[in-house]
This record gives sequence, structure tokens and C-alpha cells, in this order.
Amino acid sequence: MKKIKFFVFTLIITITSNTIVCFADFVDVQKQSLYYDAVNYFTYEIPIIDQASANFRPLNKVTKAEFFKMILASAGYNLNQADTAWYEPYVQKAEELNIITSLERNNFNPGDLVTRAEGLKYIFNLYKTDAFKYTNPLSYTDVKITDSYAQISQKTFELQLLSDYKSKEFIADKPLTRADIAHILYGIHKNGGIFYLPEDENSQFNTENIQQDETFKIFVDVLDTITTEYIEKDSINREDLIYAAITAMVNQIGDPYSIYLTPTDASYYQESLDGNSFAGIGIYLSEEDDGITILTPLKGSPAEKAGLKPNDIILEVDGVSLENMGMEFGVELLRGEIGTYVKLKILRDGKTTIETRVKRDLIVIPYVETEMIDSVGVIHYYQFTGNSHSQFQTEITKLLEQNPKGLILDLRNNPGGYLYSSKQLLSHFTGYGETIATLTFADGSQQSEIAYGDSSLKSYPIVILLNEGSASAAEIVALALRDLNGTKIVGKTSYGKGKIQEIITYNDGSSLKLSNAKWYSPNGTYINKIGIKPDYEITITEQDFINNRDTQLEKALSLLK
Repeated sequence: MKKIKFFVFTLIITITSNTIVCFADFVDVQKQSLYYDAVNYFTYEIPIIDQASANFRPLNKVTKAEFFKMILASAGYNLNQADTAWYEPYVQKAEELNIITSLERNNFNPGDLVTRAEGLKYIFNLYKTDAFKYTNPLSYTDVKITDSYAQISQKTFELQLLSDYKSKEFIADKPLTRADIAHILYGIHKNGGIFYLPEDENSQFNTENIQQDETFKIFVDVLDTITTEYIEKDSINREDLIYAAITAMVNQIGDPYSIYLTPTDASYYQESLDGNSFAGIGIYLSEEDDGITILTPLKGSPAEKAGLKPNDIILEVDGVSLENMGMEFGVELLRGEIGTYVKLKILRDGKTTIETRVKRDLIVIPYVETEMIDSVGVIHYYQFTGNSHSQFQTEITKLLEQNPKGLILDLRNNPGGYLYSSKQLLSHFTGYGETIATLTFADGSQQSEIAYGDSSLKSYPIVILLNEGSASAAEIVALALRDLNGTKIVGKTSYGKGKIQEIITYNDGSSLKLSNAKWYSPNGTYINKIGIKPDYEITITEQDFINNRDTQLEKALSLLK
């Protein structure tokens, strides 16, 4: 099976997803609140917050009695009430787990308030301190390296556990509020702290309950053994090991579109979706079994001007082989200062080796461009990003002022993008309320994607251009217009991507891009690994390319005469 890993410049259909699907019911917890997600999480996913009252009382200061119940409940401890005070089982369990000392236990006053330094110490005693990486305690300006809570404060800063962490002041003696506790514990869980709880049969989160067999326990043991006993342990990074394990786990699925992105990779990937400018040569890449492959060069980019083509495999960059080196390595070599040159060795059509030099430039990624050719409006739609529709509206307004007799929607080398962006475009060409695609999810449920726009362009004759580089969102648009409007398609068979991905972003900045649905056209067609066959198949030959002749566009124009 071909393993394609879309990274820095490859756009895929995505549905941005919030992992929390319910909504907090407390009247004093607004969606705009910094602690909204945390309260929601501990109300529904890990229910430790009592909903008997309509108010959460987020700014109420936390007493020690309430504090220990909250943190132990977050760790899965639902303890039986004692014959004495209601909080006694939790205080006793805190001592058993070495969260507090026997001296603290004996001097316990349930009504005392809990300060930041004190509370975070207890929380890190519960969620093992060494599970989290931290550097020298320097980030908070009011913390000295000699302070007893220095490491705790730095760990807190790096995990962003306090909602006001950007203020750079720790304020060690500030009492914690209910909102603070929820926010801190939520951050701990989202950073994987739940996996580092002490083994205890009373907790619902012990290893046996997380994984019914022994494999998860083995994973944790191997990780701990490597980081403590490996002869060159100082040369390895625990975080890197965990990222590598997650990556391997996602790759094991065997789905070419499901990948795990480390924080750096996720940042690059989001940059491509947002369409930011960068210094480089302007290509979309995919990682396949054959190597790092050009999905398509950007229009007008140095890569296009140098003659690079879709499906070219990059063998070397500046004499450095990319064999088995991975996408990230290749991208770093391709990027560089504006005006510098990069030397590439390319494999074309699996047989011809080509060497070329490409000058790096500032790449401002275009989304939509239009032009008039022989009284026909041509819409070059390069990708479906968050800003594509606004550019389309600007461009189409200028185009319609020239009274075109028909429209050509050029989706060639459009690698896709956001699902909602494709829906925005389709809503100009389809009837209000029409189904443009149907999604089928893992549980068998289905969801219809409905056009909602003004249908302002539906009356125009239209032809679509596709080729091998047209994928995902571009295919949804093309197939919907063919099914609903009978629109003719010219070019080559498209890429064939019939899966939808959701992106889940974690607190450390990493992301999981997971295929969570299949999409079907309005007529029920599924094109995964098949693609869309055009009504008029036209090949642009090498000679056409040399002569700057676009025979596919010529055919589309002839259909609108």
C-alpha cells in the first residue's frame, strides 16, 4: 500500500473538530471563558463537577477539603464516604499516594485555602513530576531559581496550566479558584498526565482499565526503561520517543491520509492551510513509497518556471540524498534565503533523471485568480483554504463586470483543502438546500452537506478542468456540479481521494489528522483511489508544454462557444 504523508505544503479536506461535544450548562460559565473547555470536560467526559447547582462558582476560592476531592476525582478516585467528615477518604488517599506527608495529614485544616505553589505541588505529586519535561525555572519573572517551587512553576509555565501564564508572573501565594483547578487539571489531562498516575486499584485510570491487556503497561515500562537505563540516555529525549511512538501507531493504521504531526510539523502544516508567505521554491509535496514527490508546483512559482511537474520525485537537494530521510528533512533543505539557488536531482516518469537549479523567492500562495479569454471567464481556483472564498468573491465580481458568456472553473493541480471552503464555492453554482456530498462515519451514521448560498452563478454555462493533481475538495466540487448540473469535465482523471479528515490539536501544539469519514457525491459515487474520469480526456504533451500551449483549456473554451 502506498503511504502518503501530506505535510508542509499539501492541502487536504479537513473538518476542524473540537474533541468536546457537549456544552457546559452552568449559567455562570460562558463559552468565551478561558476555563469553558475545562469545565465542560470535567462535567461530561470526566464527570467530577456536581451539576446539582445551576452555578459553577468559578471565582470561588478553593478550600483544602474541596481541593483534594477535585484532584483525586480527576484521577479516577470516587471514594466511599467515611463515618467522619466527608473529605476524610480523600485526605487519607492523598497520604497513601504520597501526595502529602504524614505531618501535613496530621495538621490538615479543611477550611484552609490552597495557594498556587502549594496546590501545584500536590497536583504534580499525584501526576508524576518526571512525566513532564521542563527546563531551568526562568520563565516566570517573580520566581528565583533558589525558590522551593521553582521547578513546579516552570513546569506549570511550559504546560500552560495557568490561564494567565502569559503575564510571566507566577504569584506563588495567590489562592486557587475553582476555575483555576479545572483549568490546571484539564491541562494535565490534555498533556497525557492521565497515563502517569500511580498504579492503584481504586482509580478508574489504572493501567489495567486503560488497556485490558498488558501491551500498554509494556509500552510505559519500555519508555521508562529506555530513559533510565539506556547507556547513552543523556543523548535521548523522552518527548521525542513519545512522539515517535505515536507516529508509528498512526502509521500502523495503514491509511495514507491519517498522520500525527509534531508541534513543528503541525505549525508548518497549518501555515500551508492558512496560505502564509514563505521563502522557498513553491511546491506541494507528498511522501510516497517511491520517495518525496511533487504533487504540484504553485502557479507562477520558481518551481513552475523551472519546469518541475506533478509526480516528479526529488532524489537529491544540493547533493544530499532524500532516500529514507522523510518529508521534514526535505522541506528544511528546500527552504532558504530569498535569492539563493537550490540544486535538485529529479526522477521523472520513473526513468528519466533531470538536474536543475531553482532560485528561491518569496512565495505568496495564491488562492483564486481570474481572466477573460474569448469572452469566457476563466476561474483558476488553486486551493481551498480559509481565505479562498473571500478572494473568489473579489475576483468573480471583477469578472462578471466583463459580462462573460460562460465560465471555466480550473481546478487542475488543486490539491484540496477545507470542506467548508468547497461548500462555499459550490453554493454559488447549486440550488439552495441541495446536497453536495454525503459523509459516512465510522459508526455508520451519515451527514448531508448542504449548499446554502445564493445560486448566483447557476445560470452560467460552465466547464470544469481537472487533472492528476486535482484532489479531495476539488473532486467534491467537480463531482457535485456534474451530478447536479450536468457540468462537463475536461482534462485527465483526478487523483481519487474519497476520505475526509478531522484535525485534533493538542495542548503541546501537535496534531492528529485522522480519516474519520468517507464522502459520496450527490448521486452516490465514491471515487477513492479511482478518481473522476473527465468527459473529454485531453493530454498536454511535452511538446505542448514547450510551445506554451494549453490544449485542455482550448477544449474547454471550444465547448462554450
